Amino acid sequence: MKIRIITFILIFLVISCKRKSNTIVFAPQRILTYNFYKKSNSIDAQFKIFNVGENDLKIDSIITDCSCIVTEITKRQVKPNDSTQILVRYENTHPGVFQQNVFVFCNIDYSPLLLTLQGEVERKK
Repeated sequence: MKIRIITFILIFLVISCKRKSNTIVFAPQRILTYNFYKKSNSIDAQFKIFNVGENDLKIDSIITDCSCIVTEITKRQVKPNDSTQILVRYENTHPGVFQQNVFVFCNIDYSPLLLTLQGEVERKK
């Protein structure tokens, strides 16, 4: 009987201590499209991310798939029911279609959060 009680207490302690620190985010636009920009102009985009979970959102890092993208973030730690913005600047050096990705590593179940900037840079006529 003592073994059952001790086992029950240990299971209860393990379950109660295993509190998830992940949260839930909502990004209304994960793909932004910009078409027919001139070659020499840069494209500035903003991705807004809302923390709709119960725990703080902690953004560890942001990685891009191209050196032609620079990112900036307004807040790395976001309280529940608050938001942050990721500012993205794309330096378009070549005409034609482009698609660049931004990976946001944070405490969500499906990390990294994928954000995409795509479009077409105008060709010379």
